[in-house]
Amino acid sequence: MENSDLNKADFHQPQFFDNKKTWRLSQVTQSLSRVIQKNYSSRFWIIGSIARLGFVKSTGHCYPELIEKHEDRIVASMRGFIAASNFKMIAEKFKSETGEELKDGIEWLFLGEISFTPTRGITLVIVDCEPSYTIGRLAVERLKTIERLKSEGLFDRNKLLPFPKPPSRIAVISVESSNGYLDFLNIINREGKDFRISTKLFPAVMTGEKNVESIIFRLGHIKEIAERFDLVIILRGGGGEAGLAGYDSYDLSAAIASFPLPIITGIGHAPNQLVATMVSHLDGITPSDVAFKIVNWFKIALQKVIDSAYRLSQLSSFKLQREESRINRIIDSLPGMIHRRLSVEEMRLSSLKHHVTSSCLLRLERETSRLDLSSLKLMDSSMRKLVEEQRRIETLSREIDLINPYRMMEKGWSYMISNGEIIKSPDQVNDGDRVITQTSAGTISSIVVKR
Repeated sequence: MENSDLNKADFHQPQFFDNKKTWRLSQVTQSLSRVIQKNYSSRFWIIGSIARLGFVKSTGHCYPELIEKHEDRIVASMRGFIAASNFKMIAEKFKSETGEELKDGIEWLFLGEISFTPTRGITLVIVDCEPSYTIGRLAVERLKTIERLKSEGLFDRNKLLPFPKPPSRIAVISVESSNGYLDFLNIINREGKDFRISTKLFPAVMTGEKNVESIIFRLGHIKEIAERFDLVIILRGGGGEAGLAGYDSYDLSAAIASFPLPIITGIGHAPNQLVATMVSHLDGITPSDVAFKIVNWFKIALQKVIDSAYRLSQLSSFKLQREESRINRIIDSLPGMIHRRLSVEEMRLSSLKHHVTSSCLLRLERETSRLDLSSLKLMDSSMRKLVEEQRRIETLSREIDLINPYRMMEKGWSYMISNGEIIKSPDQVNDGDRVITQTSAGTISSIVVKR
């Protein structure tokens, strides 16, 4: 302390105690007040972080604890004050430009002046802020998060998971009363009424300071029972662009990227794509868009089943027509074959008769007998051949009739289809799978309860 400050006219002279020069506390504070008034009379812009906001709801005043950190170590700390009238203006300005509330942990640029009173000491009185500084800081942190996720091999991990189409068992993280979640349910129930789509809500805080912690907690809960679900959807509906900073955080983005099930985000429109949506398996943008995508996957799967059944029907019909044509050709050719064979035999008999007659009258009776015997044998052979051919034709007809798919289906036979393939073994399906049973009268949709 300088003697010139202590020797002012409004100061008392120092006192002595045990040969020690002493000053009263009020003299010290008055000296500090003069120094501050002289050197810190104007307002200036300051960069700092809010350790604790200290808003008092009853008065509207705010008493923030301001700090500066270097390598996670606090290197400076001061007490701040924002009058109620200024705080409302500053808070609204900050939120409208950054999309975030003034809260603990925010680094910001503010306009302030130093106030000193003998009873309260030094206080930073804050009168304005510059939100663009915080926006820049958030962008830098966002880029750091992306680079960290890439360096750790997490950025594309969830995208590489196999996607179940269509996903019928869905875990939803959202707010039960939010417009976005209600829109999602309405579309699933209305557009997907013909499909078996089950959803289970895991309520969470989707906006504000607690959203990161709340969503990560719910993801942990779902992870413990992951075998019950095909897919996880994170929905945030309403609230505009405010409260989105948490979706750029490393902790939440890493939890999404490393999750064992595919995650679809429906967080809403944002000025820039959020890190959480970038690392998810698919960004559906809005809850309504997500719902329509899910229903559309079911419609595509159903159309594939219908197309496969139609192709199978066409193939079976073609096969039956081809076999029928072949059998008809065989049947049509039989009379001609028999007639030709008989003609040949008659010619041979005539030749033999002529030969016997001309060869020897003495052998006429014997040869006539032999010829008659040969004729009888020939006719018997021809008749047996004819009967055999007729039986073979009848057997072929019965066999063809037995393998006719439509005849088999009319007798109660059917076939089952799953994922566009005919089921030939129980190993092709799992519990909970949807299968289509094709009968002669139509199709039956079923769910496998136990195989």
